[in-house]
Amino acid sequence: MQPARTERPLLGLALGNSHLAALRLAYAQPQNRPAGMALDFLASGQAGLADIALDQGDLVATSPATAADFLRFAARARIPLAEYDFFVVVGLGFNIYGLEPLYRAHRCFGLNDWQHPDPKRSLVSQAVMRQMIATPLRSCLSARVAALIRQGSDKPVFQQAQPRPAETLLQQKHWPSLRRAVARGDAQTLSAIFEFAAPSACVHHYLPQPPETLRKGLLTATAFSENAPRLTADPARPQRQPADDFLHANAAYGAQVLHQLGQAIARP
Repeated sequence: MQPARTERPLLGLALGNSHLAALRLAYAQPQNRPAGMALDFLASGQAGLADIALDQGDLVATSPATAADFLRFAARARIPLAEYDFFVVVGLGFNIYGLEPLYRAHRCFGLNDWQHPDPKRSLVSQAVMRQMIATPLRSCLSARVAALIRQGSDKPVFQQAQPRPAETLLQQKHWPSLRRAVARGDAQTLSAIFEFAAPSACVHHYLPQPPETLRKGLLTATAFSENAPRLTADPARPQRQPADDFLHANAAYGAQVLHQLGQAIARP
């Protein structure tokens, strides 16, 4: 009697900056790992992954700092793309914050006060605003990393947007136009504009923020942002972001992303 064959899990490589910490911390807890899927991680703070290149099918670092991060997070100096069944690029400038200056500078059909003339704010359609937000997304570091991977692999590449700012943004002074959009009731429409534009800006596939983590369209619910982890080499010993941080998500958020990613790679 022949032993039953067991299919190996699909192996993915998750790459990103500090926003990868939520995914790593969630993955460190086995109950969060989707069946049939395994992940390796390559992280580098801020824009460290700008310093990578392809060398005979392997990802390699092109700066000493990023080379140190290869060893720190991936435990090797070269990463053969052929080993992986899929890739997910997290953060790296793919985010909603580009809407803030657009909302400040333009009136847009469907948003409050669009019909009131304002010489300082030109009137644009939602289609134009979608194009304007898609343009920087196509040139951000997330897009450059995804394009580099696609040069060396024909496997799926998912781009995961940076999480929306936490609800605590409403009590801070940052990004005043986003806070004003929430107060005016424009947040859902702006979020829809971003979500419509984002897939067209991706190199291959788009992985949206899990809808259950959103509040008022533009914000991440407190339950998915409080006690967000910092990017450290050992996810078993997490360190928290500062108390006033509103940019990062937590392990509960990472667990939702893992579930969403498992569903995405299971689709034919």
